[in-house]
Amino acid sequence: MDVNLNPAAKAVQESVVNLLELVDKSARDLASRQIDELHDEAQTVVLMFIAAIVLADEKYAAGEQAFLRVLVDWSHKPGGEIRYLNEYAERWKTESLQVPRFFNAAVQHDFHQRTDLASAMMRELQLIGNNTSASDGKFEIAEQEVVRNYIRFLDDYRTAWISQSVGIIRPTDGWTSV
Repeated sequence: MDVNLNPAAKAVQESVVNLLELVDKSARDLASRQIDELHDEAQTVVLMFIAAIVLADEKYAAGEQAFLRVLVDWSHKPGGEIRYLNEYAERWKTESLQVPRFFNAAVQHDFHQRTDLASAMMRELQLIGNNTSASDGKFEIAEQEVVRNYIRFLDDYRTAWISQSVGIIRPTDGWTSV
């Protein structure tokens, strides 16, 4: 299926590209090997996130299958799409409770450079999640909960990290204590 025939898949692809560009901006002072590792991590997190959303309602509808076939070439995966979908969704249960290194890099970059890359990353992840949730033509509550919980987790981390860091920075650095 052509991406042009699947607007949700096209939107996800665009958000993934945007997310990787944000990773580049937040990691620009790192070695290219480290940036590649952050890219790999971001792509893996996105795949696990998508798998968890798709399987959250315990159904794998035809619309979701078509959506995923545009995004992922399962033909070279031993065991096929169902095996990998289940594996990624299972991995999500623990990975979704850990802050990804690419996101942590953005939070630190935001703090030191006074940018807003982490918030932009959360917006892209929200778009990926929303489009995945709607990929079967329905907007299931269980699927949306996966999205909402992850975005809330990242936002809570970002807020806590900045709040804690502001308390240890001298007010003469342009930041004030809370």
